[in-house]
Amino acid sequence: MIRDHAFIACCGLLALLTGCTQTSGEAVQQSTRHSEFSRESSWVPAPVNPCMLLLAREVEEALGPLQKKPTVGGTAIDGTACMYVGNTRVLSVGVLSTMAFESRKCQPRNVALAEIGVDAYAVALSPADIQLFARTGQAAVMITLTTERAVSDMIRKQMVKDLARIALRRAPS
Repeated sequence: MIRDHAFIACCGLLALLTGCTQTSGEAVQQSTRHSEFSRESSWVPAPVNPCMLLLAREVEEALGPLQKKPTVGGTAIDGTACMYVGNTRVLSVGVLSTMAFESRKCQPRNVALAEIGVDAYAVALSPADIQLFARTGQAAVMITLTTERAVSDMIRKQMVKDLARIALRRAPS
């Protein structure tokens, strides 16, 4: 326990020394909602089946018809993921540790997102892929969406934001 607190303190000091208070030129926004949550950090992902965070019908509203049932498979850094496969779109929803969420937060291409959970950021992986990381006080999720290139970045970003909000409502707060 003491070692965990020391590690978290060292990470915070490192972030302060390296100037990791911004994400992709945007200040990481601190809303009044953030203070309402107990924000615990752990290297152990929340004990949640990632396929329970989004219902197939919710994903179909965004992706269109699924080719098969959602299946557990793949990873979310240090946790597990669930795959949803549509005709031209693939969604992966993973549960990762809150420390993994924090450790990836200062990547140079990340863009801070407001009004999703306690904290959130996204990164465009390619012209057809976007990855969103979001967390509650005790759980973190990683959502990766691959679409056809014809889908605009704005629509792709809105899709993952909407799905992240739904997933976080079912994650431990």
